[in-house]
Amino acid sequence: MREFKFRVWDPNVDSMYINVGIGQISLYDFDGDRITEQEGLIIMQYTGHKDHTGAEIYDGDIVFANSNEYTYVIKFGTYPNEHDKDYECTGWYAELLDDNSKSYKCSLQMTEELEIIGNIYANPDLLPKAPDSTEIA
Repeated sequence: MREFKFRVWDPNVDSMYINVGIGQISLYDFDGDRITEQEGLIIMQYTGHKDHTGAEIYDGDIVFANSNEYTYVIKFGTYPNEHDKDYECTGWYAELLDDNSKSYKCSLQMTEELEIIGNIYANPDLLPKAPDSTEIA
């Protein structure tokens, strides 16, 4: 059975709380201290997978694939079946981050090829830049 673990990004103080337990209303660290009741907290769940260094992969992590040298962001949701595009899968997947806005999603089956390089909250500089909508062609 997979472990259920969480971490929390607090944008109010630009800080990540690791190994967070979730109560009915409040968030607690594993020392039993309440973290905060501020709004805007972002809860990220452990995927049950680890990268090639043994680091736990969470929702929102940015990973580099050594096999193809692409960068992906980890998400949970529905994605096309890699072998039969007529079917969709639901679960953890890696979505390609590409400056050319290619859309490619794949399951988390080959996590030993991945390396966590950041996450979308603490490292937004690793995400592709949105096209400048004010630019005139």
